[in-house]
Amino acid sequence: MKFVTVSLLSLREKERGIKMRELNIIKIEGALHKWLCDNGINCDIDFDDDFCYDSAANKVTIGKKYNSDVRVLFEQFLYEYGMEYVGFDFYTLGFLHEIGHFFTYSNFSFTELFNCSIDKLFIISSDDAFDYWEIDDEFAANVWAINFINEHIEAVEKLTNIFLKGVCDNGC
Repeated sequence: MKFVTVSLLSLREKERGIKMRELNIIKIEGALHKWLCDNGINCDIDFDDDFCYDSAANKVTIGKKYNSDVRVLFEQFLYEYGMEYVGFDFYTLGFLHEIGHFFTYSNFSFTELFNCSIDKLFIISSDDAFDYWEIDDEFAANVWAINFINEHIEAVEKLTNIFLKGVCDNGC
C-alpha cells in the first residue's frame, strides 16, 4: 500500500469529528478546467448535490457534499480492485470515477445501459454500496479511475490538492 502526500486526511476527519465535507466552487473551478485540459480530457464540469456523468451534455457533475463514511468505503472498494495508492479526498475519487464514465460510456449499448439503470433501482442503501459499484457501467468507470490513478499519480496528487483548496469542513 502506497500513501499519497495527503494520506492523513481520513485521520484528520476522524480527529475533528467531521462527517460531512462541502466544496467551495469559486476557489477551484478554474483550476479544475485547467487540470482537465492539461490531462487531455475534453469534458465540461458542473457542480450540484451529487456526482454524475451526463453523456448528452458531455459533462461531469461534481457533488458539493459528501459523507466521510462513504469515502472510506469507496476507497476500500477501489483498493480491493487494484488501486495502488490510498489517502485521496473523496472529491478526487468521485471526480475520477465520473471521468471514467466519460471514457467508458461508449463501450455499452443502449440496452446494456438500460439494464444497468434497472439494476441501480434495486440498490437502495449504503449497505449495498459495493453492489452498486460492481454494476457493469459503474465498475467500468471504477476500473478506468483505478488505472488512471495507478498510471498518473502526479496528476492525481495535483487534482487532490485542487480539491483540498476548496473543501470546507462541516459546511462552507
